[in-house]
Amino acid sequence: MASPGDRYAFNSHFCDGKAQSGLLKPGKAADGEYAADFARIRDRAAALGTTGIVSEFGHPVAGFTSDKNPSVLKAVYQALDSRLPGARWWAGAAGSGPVPSGGQWHWDVDYGRHHEVVNDNPDKVRTEGDAMNDEHFSAVRVDDAGNHVLTVEGRVVDRLFPRAVAGRAVAFAYEDRARDGGAVLTWNRIPDAMPAVRALVGAGQFGVLVWRGNGVAAPTELHLPSSFPPASTTVVSDLAAVTGPPAHTGAEPVAVAPEPGAPGVNRPLLSTRDTGWHFALVTNAAPTGSTAAARAEPAAWAPPSVSRTPSARPAPPSAPARHPSPTGATGPCRNRFRESWWRSGRSRRHRVELVRRRPAGRSTRADQGFRSNPPPSPGNLLEYRVEGVRRCACPEQRSA
Repeated sequence: MASPGDRYAFNSHFCDGKAQSGLLKPGKAADGEYAADFARIRDRAAALGTTGIVSEFGHPVAGFTSDKNPSVLKAVYQALDSRLPGARWWAGAAGSGPVPSGGQWHWDVDYGRHHEVVNDNPDKVRTEGDAMNDEHFSAVRVDDAGNHVLTVEGRVVDRLFPRAVAGRAVAFAYEDRARDGGAVLTWNRIPDAMPAVRALVGAGQFGVLVWRGNGVAAPTELHLPSSFPPASTTVVSDLAAVTGPPAHTGAEPVAVAPEPGAPGVNRPLLSTRDTGWHFALVTNAAPTGSTAAARAEPAAWAPPSVSRTPSARPAPPSAPARHPSPTGATGPCRNRFRESWWRSGRSRRHRVELVRRRPAGRSTRADQGFRSNPPPSPGNLLEYRVEGVRRCACPEQRSA
């Protein structure tokens, strides 16, 4: 379809049904779990010439799969921040992509306190959970003292994120150090090549934004979580390095100001009026070591890391103009390879199929290059995914 115009957004919902089932996805979410899913949302929005938004996502806070909640939510928010896993973010920041907006499902102050009559039947009253579809998704509830309390890990939902960017956001990542029971989940590790930054951040939470300015006078803004008190927040940027940014007056390159309409909530302001590259690392760690050294390391990393074109998967050699087809006729090569993997129990299996397309549109399939037995029966199948279809690597018809 044609571009809908800049007054529209591409909207999606996302839930991991396998994780919610408790059967189809054993274990918890890991680093980069949903990177590919959210990359498709970004790509679809880009193809439509607009921006993307994920207006509903979440995971049960009660029930027999609720133990996955911290890791699933962390993985979803990570995928909103960047299309890269944390393990590859520093090396591949050029491919981080835009930061779409999102809304977690949902925030219900009546969670567990409902009195919902079903179909006007006074004998059928729902009171538990969300009082809808037997769901338990609300991230908040009201306790017996009348206080609003979270039902999810606070570090996951109270996050650092860019509120407004004076230009184009090139890369963003936030390490929330979310807790899953007694474990701290750290998926974005500062590389060994930045010892001063590692020393500065320590075990604290941190975020990194890289952007290219567009010359406007308005500052770039970030949202500060409650775990980042302004007086002890450190901002290391090409603009300045400061712990406890001053109040914003318009003259400071790095400052802090209240968020409009949100008492007690603050935002760092990063002022630029050029079209160059900029970076900002924000952390709540108690400052140790040299902020000057910590400023120099990202300054050396950011421009070369974000200015190069993201590397693409190498394409196989192109087919010659004419090649013997499966039917023996002469014409362009029609061979295609389907690569897939599946998991049954503890066994991970992989195969490559040669899919041959006949000129008349009919297709035949011949299995080639098996590296395992054929797939298990559907009753034992835990997961199956087709990785993609590749062109034949002619002129060597490798599987013929």
